[in-house]
Amino acid sequence: MDILQVTQNDAVCKMSGAFKTTPIIPLHYLIAIPPITLTLSKLTDDFHLCIQHLLPFTLICTITTFNPAADWHLSLNPPTSLTHLIPNSFPPFTFPSPLYKSIWTYPWVHNNTVITLSHKSKEATKELIHTPPYDTFHLFVQLLTIPSPPFAASFLLFQGQMLVHHSATRDSSQPCMLLAALYKGLTYNSLSNYVHIFLLDLSLTQYFFHSYKYTIPFSFT
Repeated sequence: MDILQVTQNDAVCKMSGAFKTTPIIPLHYLIAIPPITLTLSKLTDDFHLCIQHLLPFTLICTITTFNPAADWHLSLNPPTSLTHLIPNSFPPFTFPSPLYKSIWTYPWVHNNTVITLSHKSKEATKELIHTPPYDTFHLFVQLLTIPSPPFAASFLLFQGQMLVHHSATRDSSQPCMLLAALYKGLTYNSLSNYVHIFLLDLSLTQYFFHSYKYTIPFSFT
């Protein structure tokens, strides 16, 4: 450690352009480089905290009790730096529930796919698609026929009966790809009114109502 500190002191003097007789402690403050002892102590503490927050079955936490490459018998438990840092007991851990099991709701979001539409409601939806009010936005999202990654989706954004934006997205997973399509469509210009989102494949709604939340009013149909 002393050799490392002397080397660091020489480097600090050269970096700051100071004379060798200049006190070294003010130079550390001047160029914001702490002494090597403090730096190594901080790195050790950070690594210790990182290990404490890891899952108990990760490799770095089990390598001291299960190490196929060890030259000694594991019952000997030789003291090492790692054995000193690994905690003796970990806090209880349980896997979180999968995202698809937690359906979220939001007051501004209306999911019309979970209710049974009457004949009157279906006719109203058809009329909304064909003759929409001029101040409403319709976003049509369609999954393209690409069976393997990268998946692709296209979208059309209408204001009233006028097409204002359209594009396509690609991603390695279907949820990310569909979310990217929604993001591009919903962040176009300033959508000041309700946005109606139409998905040609009803099964795609699971990706949105189990994983993500949005902060603008829209409804799925």
